[in-house]
Amino acid sequence: MANIQSSKKDIRQIKKRRERNLPRRSRLRNLKKQLLLLVSEKKIKEAEKVFLIYCSYLDRAGRNHLIPQRRADRYKSRVAKLLNKTRGKDAA
Repeated sequence: MANIQSSKKDIRQIKKRRERNLPRRSRLRNLKKQLLLLVSEKKIKEAEKVFLIYCSYLDRAGRNHLIPQRRADRYKSRVAKLLNKTRGKDAA
């Protein structure tokens, strides 16, 4: 247990941040899983809708330092490539 007042305050702040961020991180993971499932099932229309929500949420997560902005950009890029590749196979 911390003895210094600032350390005690830091512990309280970390606990609050953790409680606030856990559901947000969970939502990110769930959106990604949902999107990948839709792509694997070839449900492109539904996947595109979820993709827009996922991108918006990633942008917000990057802006609010939930995850680094570059990681958010990388995730968006990878999922967009996958979606485009799947869309291209259906068109052919």
